[in-house]
Amino acid sequence: MKKIGIPLMILASAFAMVLPTGSAQAQATRTWVSGVGDDVNPCSRTAPCKTFPGAISKTASGGEINCIDPGGFGTVTITKSITIDCGGTFGSILAAGTTGVNVSSTAGIKVVLRNISINGAGNGINGVSINIGSTVLLENVQIFGFTNNGINTGSLTQSATIEARNVSFEYINGTGAQFQTSGGFAVGQITGSSFLGVTNGVTAGTNGFVSVSNSSFIGSTTAAQASGNGTLNVDTSLFTNNTNAVTAGVGTNVRVSNNALYDNPNGFTINGTMISDGKNRVVGATASPPTTLPLK
Repeated sequence: MKKIGIPLMILASAFAMVLPTGSAQAQATRTWVSGVGDDVNPCSRTAPCKTFPGAISKTASGGEINCIDPGGFGTVTITKSITIDCGGTFGSILAAGTTGVNVSSTAGIKVVLRNISINGAGNGINGVSINIGSTVLLENVQIFGFTNNGINTGSLTQSATIEARNVSFEYINGTGAQFQTSGGFAVGQITGSSFLGVTNGVTAGTNGFVSVSNSSFIGSTTAAQASGNGTLNVDTSLFTNNTNAVTAGVGTNVRVSNNALYDNPNGFTINGTMISDGKNRVVGATASPPTTLPLK
């Protein structure tokens, strides 16, 4: 018995050593980053990671990454449902020469970006690029200094739903928030947001359905527009000192209600269909605005 028992004990011990434990394999539902963290850490509250990419690899799908203290936490590619929230401190992504956040690879994921700053440093490409069918919420986010778009859907081929709440878009050479897709629908909602010095503020492009409310646009070439076959709704928003305030391109549908347009050379530009509730105020347009818009 002794001769048989000892080898069996050794074999059992060796087998146990090579089996992964549940704790070693499991990903945390909440992880942390810190300016003084290290990505070799488990990303716990007491041993945080250094970057968002480091933390996301150790965060379970549907989990959350939080920021302990102020810092720049790196550009990130998101391929699973995740929340990144730096509420209570200052969390930023410096994206010089690149894109700040890429949402890609896995269709149907749900992404929340909350309380972060995404800085393109004047030569960044896109702030947030949505490349896969997904649901994305941006809340209390600053996007600025990019050469292309703040929210980019240029590569999208599936349906996506994107909401921007209290987002500031500043000094972007392309479009602040772009909504288009070659397949399905790009559905967008923008509330309580601001656009400053952005070449094109909001664009509802091909297969885009976008609603804007309680937002402001200052200093754009075209503040809000529909192109392709896009549909754009604009309600209770302020347009000041834009070259073109609201534009309906050929084949598009635009609905405007209760907006204030001040000192825009072109208030409403209508090449498609535009419907008004009759309560929009246009003051200081050098090009004559339409005297009436269809009411519906």
